[in-house]
Amino acid sequence: MAGQLSLHCGALSLTLSSQGGACTSLRWHADACGVVDLLQPRSKESQEHFEQPSFPLVPYSNRLFAGQLLIPEGALTLPCNHPRHPMPVHGQGWRANWSTRQLNAHSAEQQHQHEADVHWPFAYDCTQHVSLSEDAAHFTLSLRNLSDRPMPAGLGFHPWFAIDEDSTVCFAAEAVWMKDGQGLPASALPAGSAPDFEFSSPRLATELVQDHCHAGWRGPVCLTHPRRQIALSVTASAELEYLMVYRRPGQPWLCLEPVSHATGALSLPALSTPASGARLLAPGERMSVWMNLRVMPLQTSS
Repeated sequence: MAGQLSLHCGALSLTLSSQGGACTSLRWHADACGVVDLLQPRSKESQEHFEQPSFPLVPYSNRLFAGQLLIPEGALTLPCNHPRHPMPVHGQGWRANWSTRQLNAHSAEQQHQHEADVHWPFAYDCTQHVSLSEDAAHFTLSLRNLSDRPMPAGLGFHPWFAIDEDSTVCFAAEAVWMKDGQGLPASALPAGSAPDFEFSSPRLATELVQDHCHAGWRGPVCLTHPRRQIALSVTASAELEYLMVYRRPGQPWLCLEPVSHATGALSLPALSTPASGARLLAPGERMSVWMNLRVMPLQTSS
C-alpha cells in the first residue's frame, strides 16, 4: 500500500502519497466556509492514478504522438504507458513509487529514480519538495539526467481544481494551440483572435469544455469561488510558460497544468524547437521548476 503523510500549517492541510508523488488532498479549514477541498478528491471507488488531485509530470508532459520521442540521433518509438491511453502520456513519475520523508509538520521531500528501460531509455532522478505556509502550498521539482547522452526533458504539474457552479477562472496567455481532426496541435492562434479560448476576463469554469495548450502564459491564474468566499492564485516558475486547460462536460473539476513545453514538443518535428519548450539535458545537467497555490479571502463589495 502506498505510504501517506500529512502536512499542516495554519488553515491549510495536505496529504502526500508515495504512489506517483501525488498530492492526494489539499484543504482549506476556515470558520467562514468550513473545510474546503481546493483540489478535486479522487472518488473512493477509483484506483486510477491519473485521477489523483495533483501529480508531478516527469520527465515530460502530455502526449508523445504515435509513441515517437525525438532525440539527436533520430526518433525512438516508445510503448504506451497506460491501458486507457493509446500513446505514452505524462511521463514515468506519475506511475512510479517515490521514496517519501516528512521533514517537519509543514514540509516533505520525495525522490524518484528511473533506470533506462523500454518506456524511457534514459536514466534520471527527480526530487520533489512540498511545503505549506499559512496560506499557500509550494511544489518544487528538480530533474537530473543520469545518462551518458543528452536526454529530452520536460516538467510540469497536473492539479485538478475543485469548482462550484459559480467558480470563475481568469489568466493571460499569448496564444492557444488549435488541433486538427486527429487531435494533433496544428497552429497557434493569438489569444485575442480565438474568443472561445480567451481568459483575460473571468469566465465561469463550469461552462468550459476544452483540452488545449495555452502558450506564453506567465501567471497568475485566478480561480474565484464566491460561494466559499475564497480565491486561489496559481503561479509558477518562468520555465513553465505553457498552461494546459482541460475539462470535460458536467465535471466538478478544472485542470490547469503549468508545463515547460507545448503539447507534442518532444515528438513532433515541427514543434521540436526551443521556442516550443523542447530541450535536451546534458549528462549530469539538472532542470528545476516550481508551482505555488495561494488561498485568499474573496473581496466582496459592501
